[in-house]
Amino acid sequence: ASISQVHKAKTHENKVVAVKILRPNIEVAISKDLDFFEWVVRFFQNFDKSLYRFKLLEIVDVFKKITSDEMDLRLEAASASELAENFKDDKRFLVPEIDWSLTTKRMLVLDWVDGIKIDDKETLKKENYNIEKITDAASEAFFCQVFRDGFFHGDMHPGNFFINASGQLIPIDFGIMGRLNISDRLFLARLLKAVLDKNFLLVAKLHKEKGMLPNYQSINAFALAVRSISIPILDKK
Repeated sequence: ASISQVHKAKTHENKVVAVKILRPNIEVAISKDLDFFEWVVRFFQNFDKSLYRFKLLEIVDVFKKITSDEMDLRLEAASASELAENFKDDKRFLVPEIDWSLTTKRMLVLDWVDGIKIDDKETLKKENYNIEKITDAASEAFFCQVFRDGFFHGDMHPGNFFINASGQLIPIDFGIMGRLNISDRLFLARLLKAVLDKNFLLVAKLHKEKGMLPNYQSINAFALAVRSISIPILDKK
């Protein structure tokens, strides 16, 4: 919604579709905002050199790349197409089909989705959906994206995830996608297992091996901090 609008429409063939259109002059507005972010970072780093350790300029550069990709809706269409191909044999997960004949840099056309938001538990229960089955399918779908394919939906909040009448999981909004190489996938797999095993010292060591923990940071202190965050979540029923 920040850079585009989505409208329900009907093609000449009477097919109901979603039409995503970039807002007028959004490229100029975004460019000005990003230039301002970069100026702010440089301004404060000149006063406080310790801010360099946060790599704020690198964060701005990443944000620039992501935003640039989001403003070419052909790339979003391609991402949706790749995700659909990865799950073509999984009937639990359905990616809306792209209408390439109508899609351009500034307009994306894809199948209209009717469904219930994945976090609307009250409605899902009222309609007799199996919440546990949906949760398992959603988790497996995400793990397949991360560990099997190395290509994942990077903005999968409840507003972008629906359940249709057949119980299928339907993602939307493919503007932010992520890729992971084999090394990163192995790291995340080991990290996830260590967390689930509540081996927080190993979690800290994995971060250290990956270069994510500064030399001055105590591994034991970091392990304790991870434990304080993880235990309340892991112990939930």
